[in-house]
Amino acid sequence: MNTTDRWNHNIHYHPILLAAVRPGGHVLDVGCGEGMLTRALAGTAASVIGIDMHAPSIELARATIANTNSKSLAAGDYPRDLLWDIAGAIGTRVHKLNKRYWEHAAPVLWPPPETYSHVRRVAQRLLPGAQFRRHLLWRYSLVWRKPDAHQQT
Repeated sequence: MNTTDRWNHNIHYHPILLAAVRPGGHVLDVGCGEGMLTRALAGTAASVIGIDMHAPSIELARATIANTNSKSLAAGDYPRDLLWDIAGAIGTRVHKLNKRYWEHAAPVLWPPPETYSHVRRVAQRLLPGAQFRRHLLWRYSLVWRKPDAHQQT
């Protein structure tokens, strides 16, 4: 299967993540799996590091990435996030009507060990200024930009 024919919940958000990268920036792709997003990021970023706990996925990534990688790692806070989950289920069904769903080889960690609220709090503590964004299809993105040394006092 051609990689451009693939669709799943993670691939759906690749354009948002690619748009968040500053040309020449440095990127850490956490939970990179087989490296599909890492390969795309390498076209924009000065350096990309992909990490994943699943060794077979990392080996697949290394085999397909020259010179250089799931389910979300957060869970909803019920009942507050119930509407997000319902909307995600509807969105998934709509996308599957006209797209070929591709299942990655990496194992899925379910249920997620952390909630979205917990991930947001940890990010705020460890990465001041990080932008946490919850997405519809059970995903979130976390973008942190290193403060410019010239702007610091």
